[in-house]
Amino acid sequence: MDWLIGMIIGAGAIAVAWWQGRRNGRAEVRQQQAEAAANADAKRDEIDAQIADDVDLANRAKRAGLVRREN
Repeated sequence: MDWLIGMIIGAGAIAVAWWQGRRNGRAEVRQQQAEAAANADAKRDEIDAQIADDVDLANRAKRAGLVRREN
């Protein structure tokens, strides 16, 4: 009977370890997704700044008469 109790306790320990591993894995995935979102936001901000600089440069070139204006 002791061996049965030992197997039940062992199976419970394995189940708890498996559950903890899944839980930790999900937390790691959430962390990776948060980092990816932050990186995407930073890249989007960088591209927006580049576009604003390009638009500003184009407007200054038009005002200086270096390019013709489109209607």
